[in-house]
Amino acid sequence: MALGPRNLLLASALSACLPEASPGVATSAPSATAAEPSRPETSATVRPAASASGAPSPSAVAEKVIPPLTRDDRGLLGKTIDFPYDGKDVNDKRRAYTGRIFVHDKALRAPGPVPLVIFMHGLNRALIPHRWIGGGTEGDVRLIAQELMESGALPPVVLAGPGSVEEAAVSFGASFPVWDHDKFVAQVVEQLGETATIDRSRVIVTGHSGAGCSDKGGLVAAVKAKEPPFAVISIDTCMPGVLAEALGKAPPATHVIVTWQSVSWDRDFKLFRAVFEKHAKASPPAEGVLRELDALPALPRAHDATVKQTFDKWLPKLLPVK
Repeated sequence: MALGPRNLLLASALSACLPEASPGVATSAPSATAAEPSRPETSATVRPAASASGAPSPSAVAEKVIPPLTRDDRGLLGKTIDFPYDGKDVNDKRRAYTGRIFVHDKALRAPGPVPLVIFMHGLNRALIPHRWIGGGTEGDVRLIAQELMESGALPPVVLAGPGSVEEAAVSFGASFPVWDHDKFVAQVVEQLGETATIDRSRVIVTGHSGAGCSDKGGLVAAVKAKEPPFAVISIDTCMPGVLAEALGKAPPATHVIVTWQSVSWDRDFKLFRAVFEKHAKASPPAEGVLRELDALPALPRAHDATVKQTFDKWLPKLLPVK
């Protein structure tokens, strides 16, 4: 006779000790050493293991208990996983970066695959690790995404992004001049293991500032990936004609959002709009797929403020809570 969810949780909690954090994984400290039988909905979840491709394995029978988490000193509730990539496999150090993944508590406990939001920071000549994802002074996109999830505006998501670690990757005014979107997604899935399962059909790539300034890398490379993203969001970037063309010619099923402010950075918006609209007309999106140009109202520290403005406005529209 099969055990019910409550009996299964009790059996798991009594028979297993809490798993230790693996090397390279920072976790919020648990507030208890075992799941509390009286509150199973907040202390544990039972979920099938993920396959190597990121999809749930139909034959998986593994079950695990997730202990309650507490917030860290930044106020984050979840797990942060760091991993390096040196580019040696392709003999190109311009591709090197340090990856960081944040899995909020809600994503840890989600019953199925969750969307992946990728954030690519702008120019980072100081080579500050994990800029915008815990490094630097501009902000922390983990906190922005967490606020949306905890307010109920956004469903559970996994947030991940690369951080520049080589001068060659931030030269000539552009970030990530050579970029492999498909490799990064595969690395995130591999690093997550059974921590969370990614919905590969809902991968959103966001790029701020210098991430949209390369004529081949950054957002341009992301929109041309072998496995096209669900959406690409350009956030107050250089807005060159080559980016306008790439975004305008995005695959029919890929949403495209372009946001910017005009207070602290003067660019040729007319040229960008003309090129973008020309190619969007020649390569129209599928029905219901967005091609949006969105001039944002100016806020203090306008350039940096566009990140939160864009996340708050567009992520809930692209990933509505069901």
